[in-house]
Amino acid sequence: MTGADLAAANLTNTNLTGADLRECDMREIRWKQIQSIKWANVGRVKNPPAGFMAWAEAHGAVTAGVP
Repeated sequence: MTGADLAAANLTNTNLTGADLRECDMREIRWKQIQSIKWANVGRVKNPPAGFMAWAEAHGAVTAGVP
Protein backbone atom coordinates (compact mmCIF):
# COMPACT_ATOMS: atom_id res chain seq x y z
CA MET A 1 0.00 0.00 0.00
CA THR A 2 3.01 2.31 -0.07
CA GLY A 3 1.87 5.74 -1.25
CA ALA A 4 -1.82 4.81 -1.44
CA ASP A 5 -4.49 7.49 -1.21
CA LEU A 6 -6.49 6.49 1.85
CA ALA A 7 -8.01 9.95 2.36
CA ALA A 8 -11.41 9.69 4.05
CA ALA A 9 -11.21 5.88 4.13
CA ASN A 10 -13.25 4.03 6.73
CA LEU A 11 -10.75 1.71 8.44
CA THR A 12 -13.22 0.44 11.05
CA ASN A 13 -12.43 -3.21 11.94
CA THR A 14 -9.53 -3.26 9.46
CA ASN A 15 -6.57 -5.52 10.22
CA LEU A 16 -3.45 -3.60 9.16
CA THR A 17 -0.98 -5.99 10.79
CA GLY A 18 2.31 -5.74 8.89
CA ALA A 19 0.94 -3.28 6.30
CA ASP A 20 3.39 -0.91 4.61
CA LEU A 21 1.69 2.47 5.02
CA ARG A 22 4.71 4.62 4.17
CA GLU A 23 3.74 7.82 2.37
CA CYS A 24 0.02 6.95 2.39
CA ASP A 25 -2.31 9.95 2.51
CA MET A 26 -4.40 9.41 5.63
CA ARG A 27 -6.30 12.70 5.69
CA GLU A 28 -9.64 12.36 7.50
CA ILE A 29 -9.48 8.56 7.86
CA ARG A 30 -11.76 6.82 10.34
CA TRP A 31 -9.12 5.06 12.42
CA LYS A 32 -10.28 4.79 16.03
CA GLN A 33 -11.76 1.31 15.49
CA ILE A 34 -8.82 -0.26 13.59
CA GLN A 35 -8.67 -3.90 14.67
CA SER A 36 -4.87 -4.27 14.55
CA ILE A 37 -1.92 -2.19 13.39
CA LYS A 38 0.89 -4.27 14.93
CA TRP A 39 4.12 -4.20 12.89
CA ALA A 40 2.58 -1.83 10.31
CA ASN A 41 5.12 0.67 8.98
CA VAL A 42 3.72 4.18 9.46
CA GLY A 43 6.91 6.00 8.50
CA ARG A 44 6.36 9.21 6.52
CA VAL A 45 2.55 8.91 6.59
CA LYS A 46 1.04 12.00 4.96
CA ASN A 47 -1.66 14.04 6.73
CA PRO A 48 -2.20 11.75 9.73
CA PRO A 49 -5.20 12.76 11.86
CA ALA A 50 -4.49 14.20 15.29
CA GLY A 51 -3.55 11.42 17.68
CA PHE A 52 -3.17 8.73 15.02
CA MET A 53 0.63 8.38 15.07
CA ALA A 54 0.86 8.14 18.86
CA TRP A 55 -1.99 5.63 18.92
CA ALA A 56 -0.45 3.56 16.13
CA GLU A 57 2.95 3.37 17.85
CA ALA A 58 1.28 2.51 21.18
CA HIS A 59 -0.46 -0.38 19.41
CA GLY A 60 2.67 -1.86 17.84
CA ALA A 61 3.19 0.10 14.61
CA VAL A 62 6.77 0.92 13.60
CA THR A 63 8.48 3.74 11.71
CA ALA A 64 11.13 1.68 9.93
CA GLY A 65 13.13 3.44 7.27
CA VAL A 66 12.39 6.96 8.47
CA PRO A 67 15.45 9.20 8.41
